[in-house]
Amino acid sequence: MVKFSNSRKAKKPSGYRIKGTHLVILIFSPVLLFAYIAYATITVSLQDNVPTNQSPETNSLVLIKTDFLFDKFYRKLLNKGGDAFWDIFLEEGTVLQKENPTQKFHVMEVGMHDAKQCRYAAKKNFQVYCIEPSPVSTKRILSGGLNSDNEYAKYIQFYQMAAGSETGLDLPFHSTGSTGDHVGGAIDIWKMEKEPEDPKSQSKATVVNVKSVAIDDIIDNKVEPTHDFSGNGKDNKIDKLYLLKVDVQGFEPLVFSGLTRSIEKHKIDFLVLEYWPKGIDFMMDAEEKCVKPVQILQTLIENGYELYATQLVSHPRAPEAARDVLRKTNRGEANRIIFSDLMEHCKFFYKIEEIAPSDDYKMGYWTDFLAVSPEARFPQNPKTPMRSLMRKN
Repeated sequence: MVKFSNSRKAKKPSGYRIKGTHLVILIFSPVLLFAYIAYATITVSLQDNVPTNQSPETNSLVLIKTDFLFDKFYRKLLNKGGDAFWDIFLEEGTVLQKENPTQKFHVMEVGMHDAKQCRYAAKKNFQVYCIEPSPVSTKRILSGGLNSDNEYAKYIQFYQMAAGSETGLDLPFHSTGSTGDHVGGAIDIWKMEKEPEDPKSQSKATVVNVKSVAIDDIIDNKVEPTHDFSGNGKDNKIDKLYLLKVDVQGFEPLVFSGLTRSIEKHKIDFLVLEYWPKGIDFMMDAEEKCVKPVQILQTLIENGYELYATQLVSHPRAPEAARDVLRKTNRGEANRIIFSDLMEHCKFFYKIEEIAPSDDYKMGYWTDFLAVSPEARFPQNPKTPMRSLMRKN
């Protein structure tokens, strides 16, 4: 694992220090000496086990930053999860556009479900690339906002494709038009179980083949959109993505396997990622928990990206006891979550199920990450506190 030093100076351990009066007592009383040692041991032990969301100051390895978690403004805002980052960085991007009028700024959403965020980015005059494989969702998206009649359509290119490790494969896709549409076989998302290939059990789903696309190939201008509302897609060459949002319901490892070139070359300034460890392990048929989720984060870190944590999230149908765990953890009150070890951080999402087990709720828990490139572009006159919270000069 690559180590990254924390910029803050490590504090000295806050152990119990012997005062002069204590020293006098210790010299003249063996009994008091024994009692004193016991007291000091208990004191240090309690200090070491105070529940906290912060990584220990003495640990030089801080892989996940918590700058947003404890800021009052962003704690409230980030209840929206990754959508909040999308909105914030579009606001910052409008300033960048004014400061750099000759440049085009490109944004991309992978896994749409609806047209809202792509349409909003187009209204902000970004060059927008929208990727959604579901035929049912595509029909709804094209009829509900992404079409040639829209005055902002000239900024939009739409790809009805499934983001994956390579371009041009035919992939079976289960589509109902819900947020649970996915590549591969039938599943019961509530039970987190794979279903048998029984046509009767799939009566509500449309199974079709969709083409795969590696996001690297779109960024490298090698793949034409299925719907080019701009009419001049060949002239809208991507040099660099300002913002990328990925939300593909557990198939993130496939998306990121087709993103390696862009990550290595820092072609993405800001990347917003839904991080659902149990969903990723389930969809990828993982033999060992957390290996595949952690690989995604590790790839970003190894290529110089900074990771920023957001709040832990559950489905509204999660048991109240588990939701209480999330609330207390998000406030830093209890249930310590580790930010200095990617594997331990991931395992905490499984630990929640041990703390608050349920016979009915099996979907697990998730969060969103913001990954920031070492070459990320920031406006000179930011509109939000985002830049100062990242401690960028």
